Amino acid sequence: MNFQKWAFVMAATFSSLLIGCEGEQTEKDMIAEAQFCLDDATDAAAADVCMTKIEGLTSSQAYTLRCAAGFIAAEVTSPEKLSRALNAISDNQGTSVLLSTLAFPTKALAEKTFNSCNLSGQS
Repeated sequence: MNFQKWAFVMAATFSSLLIGCEGEQTEKDMIAEAQFCLDDATDAAAADVCMTKIEGLTSSQAYTLRCAAGFIAAEVTSPEKLSRALNAISDNQGTSVLLSTLAFPTKALAEKTFNSCNLSGQS
């Protein structure tokens, strides 16, 4: 076998090995990808995109990410809302002002987030 044929066979072999190693993502990979995505999410649309990465997973970690995504989607963790909540506390505006500042915008989102947090098994 001449060198060119040998080099082609070796390149084809290594290429097929590399392609075979990529295969399907593991659940661990999917969780990590969703987590990295969620780290940069600041609104409901971004959080929803991140959650598509773990669609169908039912592990504790997947539900934990869905729980966090619910708070991001509700913008409870936005700097503006947190600032208003802290101001309500420091100005003695009462619990109702604090809770309304941190409230979820819809009952459906609140229930979905509550269920995900509950299914995560985290305290």
